[in-house]
Amino acid sequence: MFGFGTRTGIELPAEARGLVPDPDWKEKVKGEKWYLGNTYHFGIGQGDMLTTPVQVAQMTQALANGGLLCPLSVLAENSTDGNVLIGNNPECNQAGVSTDHWNTVLEGMIGACSTGGTAYPFFSYNAVKYDSQRSPEVNFANGAVACKTGTAEFGGEDEKGHRRTHGWITVMATFPELRPGSSVNSATTLSATARTALSATPSAQAEQATPLKMKTVAQLSDDELHQAWSTKAEQLGFPSKVTITVLIESDEKVPYREGSTDAGPIARKVVDFLRIL
Repeated sequence: MFGFGTRTGIELPAEARGLVPDPDWKEKVKGEKWYLGNTYHFGIGQGDMLTTPVQVAQMTQALANGGLLCPLSVLAENSTDGNVLIGNNPECNQAGVSTDHWNTVLEGMIGACSTGGTAYPFFSYNAVKYDSQRSPEVNFANGAVACKTGTAEFGGEDEKGHRRTHGWITVMATFPELRPGSSVNSATTLSATARTALSATPSAQAEQATPLKMKTVAQLSDDELHQAWSTKAEQLGFPSKVTITVLIESDEKVPYREGSTDAGPIARKVVDFLRIL
């Protein structure tokens, strides 16, 4: 339903399919019967399932959209008026998530990013965005971040029976202050340097924009990068919802990665960059 076990079709080479194990697969590949315990493990995200970061991002996108699964693309289709076409893709399909189930998942994911959850880098963020008296849908629409952390075991077991782990987090967020017509727009939330650039006269803006065009992205300072991104977002329109998926691979130096400790801080930095706190 969410596209696991198949390629998403994103325009990137050598995309993997991943794996959704079932009784036939286990008997054919492992020569073993599928037991009820396999179903339990699978139901909580363990077992033999394999997925790619972009597949997890696609699942998260569908959850953010209330169950509407849309194709992923690294290419922006522009309309005749210069705006990016978002949200009316005829290829989008409902994944089949009931409203009750969606609200339950949304409540759990907001809880994971709130005090008492697992994604501690977002506790302070949701502390000012989350209201326990509101429904999950209203909290999400008002800017509360929803997320899920996790680890992915791989490879063989060590002498203690442990496998190395990669660290996961997938996040969905809204940014009401960046929506058209809101009292707070992108220009008022920019850093000092970017605010100066955007509020300057046209000739001054042109003078300040020239150095940006002469630099590569890697050469831009944080303020310049914010300025360039904010200008682009203002031109094309900021999406009402954003999903972020981070996978931090382990290595010989750090064999055990965790979603909260390793992936979570990076996702928080991305959210802060988008929101420009």
